[in-house]
Order: sequence, then structure tokens, then C-alpha cells
Amino acid sequence: MAKKINIWFPFNVEKYLSDINVQLMSIEEEGVYIRLLAICWKENGIPNDKFKLQRLCKGVQIEAIENVMKLFILKGEDQSKLTHKRLEQEKTKASGISVIKSEAGKEGAKKRWHVPSVCHDSAIDLPMAKNSQSQLQSQLQVESKAPTHAQVKECFFMSRKIGWSDTRCVVEATNFFDHYESIGWMVNNQPIKNWQARARKWINNEKEFNDSVKISSQGQALPNGNDVAKKYA
Repeated sequence: MAKKINIWFPFNVEKYLSDINVQLMSIEEEGVYIRLLAICWKENGIPNDKFKLQRLCKGVQIEAIENVMKLFILKGEDQSKLTHKRLEQEKTKASGISVIKSEAGKEGAKKRWHVPSVCHDSAIDLPMAKNSQSQLQSQLQVESKAPTHAQVKECFFMSRKIGWSDTRCVVEATNFFDHYESIGWMVNNQPIKNWQARARKWINNEKEFNDSVKISSQGQALPNGNDVAKKYA
């Protein structure tokens, strides 16, 4: 089976336009730069050959090719190919998110099909059977809204603050998941309607949160008493 190719890559307009390298480019060089970024993403690299790149860029001036090539780096030990540092970072991030989504799908399927059997005995034998069944269905509806650990990690990866490492995202996501899992994804005896919003609040308040949580050298979050529950309940 052919490997799936990502057909898009993140393009941060603000960072692109404020990049000093871009500001110093001619309009021709900008066109070359964007085209080579797209080819590099799709083909997992570009040739380390200015004449081949010139043909890929529709015969633009060789000087424009040479200037843009300076923004690319060698692809590992392969001297014949170039890559882009930021694109490699984005590919690594996209790959991690893809794995997390796959895990979330598997966990979601397990949760969806693992439904306890409902007793169908006679109502004469069980006078409260109808009410019990209704309560069970309500409970299942509440449980079905609770996210999996993988879904929480994906949310934290997508909403992370600038400067957060992948390890930091996993630690914060695990702290968030463990806290709300321990209280049944309920607040004030009511099921949480929008856990993503609470996750974003958790991320935005991470400085305050870190005052009550110690991070061990192994990267594990160690709660400090009940402070976390008080702040995020």
C-alpha cells in the first residue's frame, strides 16, 4: 500500500512576511522560494543542483535559484538532496499528530462498542427496570462525551503555547486528563459540555498551574496536594 502523502503544509503568514530573508528577496525569488518549499514538502526534499531547480522553477534566472538555495540545508548525509529545517519540524509534528489521531480512533471505537448489556427481564420482576434502563442510557451518553487520553494529547499539541516542547505537551495533557478522569468529567455535579474549552483554559493558566505542580526529572508531573482540583474544578 502506497504511503499517504500530506497534501498541505502549515503556512504562518505573519512569520513568513516578517522573516528578514523573505523581506530581502525580489518578487521572483519569493516565487522560487514558495515553489521549492511546496516541492520539498511533497517530494521529501529537492535536488541539490541549481540547474535542475531552475528547470523545476520554469527557467527563472539562475541567480534567483542560487540565492534561495542558501535557505535550504543538506538532507542528512545525502549530498544530492536539500531540505528545509522548518518543514522537517512540521513533518515531525504532523507525524506525531497522525499517530495520536490513530490512537484516538482506536480508543474511541473500543469505547463506542463496549456497551454494558441492559437487563430485559419482566417489569413485574423488576419494577424499576424502565427507570434503571433510562439511567444507564443517560450514564452512557455522559460517558461517550468524555475524551480519551489520545484526544486530550491531540488537543494540547494543537493548542500548545509557543516554546512548549512535545514532552511538555504530553505532561500537561496527562495532568489534565488524570484530573478530570478522576472526577468523572463532572463539574458541580454536571457533565462537562466542552472539555476542549477547559483544556485551552488549562493551557492559558499553565503558569499558575505550575505553581502547584512539580515536574520530576523523569518528566512526570507530581501534583501538590489538592491545589490542582481547586484551581480547575
